[in-house]
Amino acid sequence: MQLQQTTIAGNWHVAERSAGGEKNWIPAQVPGHVHLDLMRAGIIADPFWRMQERSCQWVDEADWTYRTTVTVDAERLASRGAHGRHFLHFHGLDTIARVFLNGALVGSAENFHIPHRFDVTDTLREAENDLRVEFDSPLRVGQERATAYLGDGTSERGSQSYFNFGPRAFVRKPQYMFGWDWGPELVSCGIWQKVELVTVPVAEIVDWKYDYEFTGENTVRVRATIKVERT
Repeated sequence: MQLQQTTIAGNWHVAERSAGGEKNWIPAQVPGHVHLDLMRAGIIADPFWRMQERSCQWVDEADWTYRTTVTVDAERLASRGAHGRHFLHFHGLDTIARVFLNGALVGSAENFHIPHRFDVTDTLREAENDLRVEFDSPLRVGQERATAYLGDGTSERGSQSYFNFGPRAFVRKPQYMFGWDWGPELVSCGIWQKVELVTVPVAEIVDWKYDYEFTGENTVRVRATIKVERT
């Protein structure tokens, strides 16, 4: 039995989410970002052209949902045996997200800069599985956190407090996405790295390192340390 890794790349869609649910689903690309999907669908113009970033600021203020289906056959489900596990491995989520599989919440994320892996062994089923990733507006969430931190409502755009303790200071994502002197303000969101379904039948290598020592002019002693984790 070997570790299995399947990239989940096709048939993604994205839609704006409100209290009434999603509307107007459009095709999406993963890896990618919502601005790129909206551009391909003709909903927004290229925000890097002249001052067109101003016409799509509403994108950053909205919440978005990505969805797709993942097909798993009975053989793969059975291949994990008595000790194996199934994981959804997101190499990059941007940024404040909740992940649902077949309607069940399997994990959440708040950090652009690290991968996230969620155990879906008890949720994954044979045939089609509904995968859904809900993103909250990082601009709105960052603003709410800034206001709560300052406690006096002085974190309005353009103020000194906004510059020092604006939304960017309270969300773990690239700071330049909130605007810089050399680039537009496109806070955005999306699944910016690949997504994989990983099946670990028995165990896997989770960490390793090596040390070396020169024992002579032309010789070296190498020692490898490998950490294996059983599922």
